[in-house]
Amino acid sequence: MKQLTKNIYAQALVVSLLAICTLLATLHSPAQAEEAPVSASNEVIVSAVGDMMLDGSSRGVLSVQGYDYPFAQVRQFFSESQIVFGNLEGPLTTRGAPEQDKTYVFRSPPEKVGNALKAAGFNVVTLANNHTLDYGADGLAQTIETLDALDIRHVGAGHNLAAARQPALMMANGQRVAVLGYSMTLPENFFAWRNRPGTAFAHENQVREDIKQARENADIVLVAFHWGQERKTELREYQVRIGHAAIDAGGVVTSIMLGIPGSPANAAVIEDGFALRKEGRGLYAVGAALTASVAGGLFSAVLLALSLPVLKTVVLAFGSPEIFLIVLTGLTYVAVLGKGSMVKAFLAVGLGVFFSCVGYQRITGEPRFWFGIEYLLDGVRLVPLVLGLFAVPEIFNLLVAKKRFNAPEPTESIFQMWVGALEVFKRPLLLFKSSIIGLVIGIIPGVGGET
Repeated sequence: MKQLTKNIYAQALVVSLLAICTLLATLHSPAQAEEAPVSASNEVIVSAVGDMMLDGSSRGVLSVQGYDYPFAQVRQFFSESQIVFGNLEGPLTTRGAPEQDKTYVFRSPPEKVGNALKAAGFNVVTLANNHTLDYGADGLAQTIETLDALDIRHVGAGHNLAAARQPALMMANGQRVAVLGYSMTLPENFFAWRNRPGTAFAHENQVREDIKQARENADIVLVAFHWGQERKTELREYQVRIGHAAIDAGGVVTSIMLGIPGSPANAAVIEDGFALRKEGRGLYAVGAALTASVAGGLFSAVLLALSLPVLKTVVLAFGSPEIFLIVLTGLTYVAVLGKGSMVKAFLAVGLGVFFSCVGYQRITGEPRFWFGIEYLLDGVRLVPLVLGLFAVPEIFNLLVAKKRFNAPEPTESIFQMWVGALEVFKRPLLLFKSSIIGLVIGIIPGVGGET
């Protein structure tokens, strides 16, 4: 975990240095936001903790010191937060029978732990973990009853799959906040089903669907995952993939509403979406962007599936020369798309190539451009780099200019999202052309949002 944290710090340092350079270039440009003093009145502070195991080896200490003991030194920090969140790693129950096929089963006294959580300031917990059903459906039911009685929201588990996938909706300093929770840890029989109690498993399509639905009723969506291997700090492929899926599901909204892309693929949405948002037509833009994104994705998926028999033969015939030419084509496209300013285009290509060379060479294992900083040996990740370059300068620019984003017009209703969605289908030819362009660009390295 320490190694992972250090890697993140090193990459954040690189992003910050680039952001400062970008900021210096924008300080003398006219601000585009409406003039108004900066206000933190709508700021939402979230305190989030990991696994809270109030049983097992800690039982002896807690029985003597009390169940408030683990939170004594952090309560002061929680008091400044509107949302205090944690993973309740074990049921609060005196009912049920222990799971027979598990080595370790846990449970905690409902009244004592519930009151301790409430006194510490917790107002939402996730039950999506591999111990929630250690005492079966009865144990889960009593846990939920205890939390409900104390007005502590809970996510990630329920009497069936639909209940487990439901978000907790909260108001925090004038902002609507939705919280979702998922588990990807065994045993498999703990996962909820249509008519079976349990935890919400993080199926990628369901995560995307849940986040999109939650966004309709919330300004902020928080998502928690319980995953990974015991005593391991290395990320696994599925964690990166589903984490990106969760971010992408919220990317269009942040691009339009804040001018900050939720993912590299949503960067282009800023061009028109953010401008519409400042005109008070943000929901219209969100509806149009989401509909076009879904339509383009379905079109690409169907076309690629139909082309797979032919493409498989072509791809398997590729060697190093062909791959080199494809990469070169991607770099050429960047230059072509930047024809308005060739200097910026070539600078973007050069920086992209340079950052891709930081860290270990994948084939030979030779370290490159790490400048004696061991944390750069893993390379610079594209996603935090790109998002940081968009987000940090925009935030600094507003702070320096003492401005804020202009809020949408109060007259704009949720109905405008449907207006924006229908507007997409009024231009079928444009939608078709855009889908073809998106498909081609997405395939080319260096140009697509994930390549």
